[in-house]
Amino acid sequence: MYNYEWDKETGGFVLTSTLMGISKEVRPVFTQELVGLGFAEDHGWTIPQTDRPLMWAEGRRYIYRGELVGETSGGGLYQRPVLKNVIDGLDIAPVDLPRMLEKNANVLEGLVQKTLKDIHEVYEQYKNRVDMFYAAFSGGKDSVVMLDLVQRALPHDDFEVVFGDTTMEISDTYKTVGQAKKLWSDLSWNTARTEFDAARSWRFVGPPASNIRWCCGVHKSAPSVMKIKSIGKLCEITVRNAFRRQ
Repeated sequence: MYNYEWDKETGGFVLTSTLMGISKEVRPVFTQELVGLGFAEDHGWTIPQTDRPLMWAEGRRYIYRGELVGETSGGGLYQRPVLKNVIDGLDIAPVDLPRMLEKNANVLEGLVQKTLKDIHEVYEQYKNRVDMFYAAFSGGKDSVVMLDLVQRALPHDDFEVVFGDTTMEISDTYKTVGQAKKLWSDLSWNTARTEFDAARSWRFVGPPASNIRWCCGVHKSAPSVMKIKSIGKLCEITVRNAFRRQ
């Protein structure tokens, strides 16, 4: 991951040309998270109702225009985390995303072009050695970016897209999947899910937890593998039928 510097002008960050020794994930923070944690109620923050990101989080540390403004500690399924080191009375303004993207355009374009080249080189290396290519799609931000890169680098009729529907997705995930299907309507879309929904498995096993991560294997990995196998069989049957017609 590239290093970054906080940018007070935009409320975002600017990527630098140096690589980080240890990856530190930065994620956008939205209205619902800040309100739900109690920053407005307990510390007098003025939080606008907007779809734009308001600040950023490094783990459990909240950064607003380059300044640490609060942290969370503890919490669980039925207990709200404790807020600490909070600056009271903040009047929050959204991140200026267009300006932030403009400032990062050169570095981002370089990363995109390098990634497109890498994807295509791997495709050329293995296209005659594997049965099929597929892109796993979850509807999250990372997989949207990944699919955008793959569909730009590869022929659209030479790979499958497999959406792993765990049946535990929030409504926005299904909305994103629908938008992606509409945007890339010429891709081959497939959905992988178990024969039973998450509510049934929860009754037998209990809800997923950090030390009992059964859900991905049951509701994502295994169904995706089965779907890929079924796609492969259909492709094989199609090829055989084509040879028979000849």
